[in-house]
Amino acid sequence: MITKTCLNPDCEQTNPQSLENFHKQSTGKHGRNARCRVCVTQAQLDREKTNKATQRRRRNSHYLREYGITLDQYDSMLQKQNGVCGICHKTEPRSEHLSVDHCHITGEVRGLLCSRCNMVLGMFLDSPTLLKSAITYLENA
Repeated sequence: MITKTCLNPDCEQTNPQSLENFHKQSTGKHGRNARCRVCVTQAQLDREKTNKATQRRRRNSHYLREYGITLDQYDSMLQKQNGVCGICHKTEPRSEHLSVDHCHITGEVRGLLCSRCNMVLGMFLDSPTLLKSAITYLENA
């Protein structure tokens, strides 16, 4: 088996690796990239973290694919909600973005929620009856 060593000086994979750990590249030695897949992927992620246009394009693509809304529509909803969760009226404590809440049956977007409120709705199967029952339980406890 032919092995290869990553040319990235910061690579944590110091031992020679199988060629499968390197992307194909016609101009590279053995037809493979000089840096291993892990280093190439990490370099791409590092570039994207500093490139706001790439981040915005990826988020727009994600929202279109998952919810059928653009990032501009998301931003408009966020502005209407004053940047806070539609239920608890707090900012998202775990990340910088609120979750897009949507009906799993119709796919219709309802609003933006913090991850905690979004999970609660999901755990209660989006059922008003279950949520009312929980409220009654808490009020009588």
